[in-house]
Amino acid sequence: MIEPLAVFLRHSRPVGIGLLTGALLAASGCNLLPTTRQGPLPTPVPSPPVAEGRPADANTGQLPALLFARHGTTAGFRFTPAPQHEVAIETDRQVGGDLTFDRDTGTLRYTPAAGDVEEFTLTLRAQGPQGPATLGTLGVVPVAAIPAETRFIDNDRPVPKLPIYNDIRISAGKHQRWFNGVERTTRAVTASGFEVRFDPADKHAELNRFSGAADIHRLDIEADSVIIRGTLHLPQTEVHISARRLVFEDADPDNPARIDTSPLAWPKAAGDGDSRNTPSPGQHGLKAGDIHLLLDQLVADGGTRLIMNGGRGQDPERGRKGDDGKSVASRTHKINNQRYANVVYVQTHH
Repeated sequence: MIEPLAVFLRHSRPVGIGLLTGALLAASGCNLLPTTRQGPLPTPVPSPPVAEGRPADANTGQLPALLFARHGTTAGFRFTPAPQHEVAIETDRQVGGDLTFDRDTGTLRYTPAAGDVEEFTLTLRAQGPQGPATLGTLGVVPVAAIPAETRFIDNDRPVPKLPIYNDIRISAGKHQRWFNGVERTTRAVTASGFEVRFDPADKHAELNRFSGAADIHRLDIEADSVIIRGTLHLPQTEVHISARRLVFEDADPDNPARIDTSPLAWPKAAGDGDSRNTPSPGQHGLKAGDIHLLLDQLVADGGTRLIMNGGRGQDPERGRKGDDGKSVASRTHKINNQRYANVVYVQTHH
């Protein structure tokens, strides 16, 4: 029996992969059916013939669906392309598992490898007599096998910490504001999941990408555990952490684990640089971001873990060059060394 493939849509309107638009069918000559199988696939039933559309109608855009492929299973699509079409498969990253298309049976199959854990994009293209036509794109999510939930009852084993369960949401502001000494559009970031980490030694740590960013006005972290293994610098950012545990681990003695919201320095001195104008005084130093913690447990081995130092004041504009001194004419009198008289000293004796 064919088990139906669970399809999760990116859009609110429920559209199945197998229900492609008439434009897609006309352009590609393909009928797609999502299937998930453990065993061999039967020969597909041929689809009714469809008319071939113009080349301009072939570009149908993205397919509105995700394909979840669990480790240990084979997921795929069964479709029957028109005889004059060749179907090509492209991915945006290297895939370790088997990703094949059988022209004879019209079946696309994907079996995830153990190292396939990140989502990738799969693009379907049809080569027709009038040139290539993009059928659309599809997000494929390999999912590692998860033990049965009953294994976690009445024992100390943790909940699975797969990165797929963490979520990063970023919302950009619509208006510019002065932030870290520059007028810019800022962002608000929310990171949620079982374990959210900052670790310079781990490229997959969720918070690494935000350290040092000068345009994040707010960061919300909602997690069971938050692990900090270095200095997470969030200049002028308002930080909110809601977690069961906040853990600071000093993995590198030269890079202590802490959260630092101290602002960046003013990028330039005050004024417009026009020496003809009155020099401008510098602005006050920038305010550091506030840190709000809602925790059940804080784990830290001493040391300063939260840094919120206000910034130094802005350098004033350089003053104008001073006025030159006035020129004063002076007269000197020549000394005449002519002898006017002789002085004779005569010693007398008494």
